[in-house]
Amino acid sequence: MKEFIPKCQFCYGGMSVQEIACKKCNITMRGDFLIPKMARLSVGEQKFIEEFVLAGGNLKELGTKMRISYPTVRARLDRVIKSLESLKDEAGERKQNILDAIENGKVSAEEGARLIKELDA
Repeated sequence: MKEFIPKCQFCYGGMSVQEIACKKCNITMRGDFLIPKMARLSVGEQKFIEEFVLAGGNLKELGTKMRISYPTVRARLDRVIKSLESLKDEAGERKQNILDAIENGKVSAEEGARLIKELDA
């Protein structure tokens, strides 16, 4: 199975999931599926978070395990934090766009509420 890459390798835009399938019963669903924030991080950032959690959140232990210095581990963690903050800012902008669309009558209140709930998931 291929790894999910959150950015387009051609234009670097965000990717979306349009189809999901069950290998066991062969059911396929099509639509526009929300990708969790953690899955929108780069593969390297996801692997770093996995190692961080497995190290019990201990940066010194993580540095020892990865054979890199504490300042390097801290710098990587800071980059992951910035990435997550930018995803949060992105969600805030999308919420405002949805609210503007409701106000302008382009989207119903019910549809807008659904879209905002998806962003918060």
